[in-house]
Amino acid sequence: MATNKEFVSILKISIKALLHKVIAFRPFILIKNKGSMIEVGKHTFLNKSWGFKRTFHNKATGQLYLGSNARLKLGQNVSIMSGCNITINNNATLTVGNNTLINQNTKIDSFKSIIIGDNCAISENVVIRDSNNHTVLNDKKYKITEPIVIGNHVWIGLNAIILPGAVIGDNAIIGAGAIVTGKIDPNTLNVGVPAKAIKKEINWER
Repeated sequence: MATNKEFVSILKISIKALLHKVIAFRPFILIKNKGSMIEVGKHTFLNKSWGFKRTFHNKATGQLYLGSNARLKLGQNVSIMSGCNITINNNATLTVGNNTLINQNTKIDSFKSIIIGDNCAISENVVIRDSNNHTVLNDKKYKITEPIVIGNHVWIGLNAIILPGAVIGDNAIIGAGAIVTGKIDPNTLNVGVPAKAIKKEINWER
């Protein structure tokens, strides 16, 4: 195996303090390339299942890939549930704030920068991706990759898709199946393709 890549496959047992203060539940795969860094707060869980009995018998494999010089920062009390697939490409960053929940089978791909704030709730099967990976000719406004910023206390519903350049304001709700392509105002309920506000001055509780 190449010396510039660290590969960890956790298939038989749970390993406590795998990445400083994190607990990763089986089955979980970590691939970490040269120069990549991971910063983790206390009480952080990777590939966790709902319910105590299922916690130690996950069927879905969690995956975390860090390219060369990639950066991952997870705050305190972060839970990334079973089956999530997170890729942080070369020189890219992913930041997740305190007390944030990322539910089952969510896919996050960072090619430049994705920031997720504190106290967020991200539902199942959500896709968050900051790059289109292909060039569109004769479109001067088109950008292949643009950072994503998700504010504090944001709720993202089932099967939503967050695309390059999305900026979601604090306390916003993104409805199930919505696609976010631009700016979302704080304290709004947003649905549709592309997502648009249908209610303002909303609030929600976890």
